[in-house]
Amino acid sequence: PTVSVVMAAKNYARFLPEAVESVLAQTLADWELLVVDDGSTDATPAAVRPFLSHPRVRYVRSDVLGQSRAKNLGVRLSRGAFVAFLDADDAWEPTKLEKQLALFDGRPG
Repeated sequence: PTVSVVMAAKNYARFLPEAVESVLAQTLADWELLVVDDGSTDATPAAVRPFLSHPRVRYVRSDVLGQSRAKNLGVRLSRGAFVAFLDADDAWEPTKLEKQLALFDGRPG
């Protein structure tokens, strides 16, 4: 994939579906999403389960690492040329990745 989207989540089950849906709605189609569950004790695993049938969505559960280490785990597991971070309680506009990559293409140096 061109972009690996890394989402660290801990006890964000109520927000996570909207965040994942915002990645699925991207106009740029060449991405993967890695959801790193940082030891959630809520329904985060159940919230992400419906999205795991999508071939570009991956889920990793870890012990409690803390947000920065959970994101670093996501980066290590990434396969994309670029990494984009999305917080589990946030959502993107559908053209976010397309617009950002256009900036890189316009400034190759």
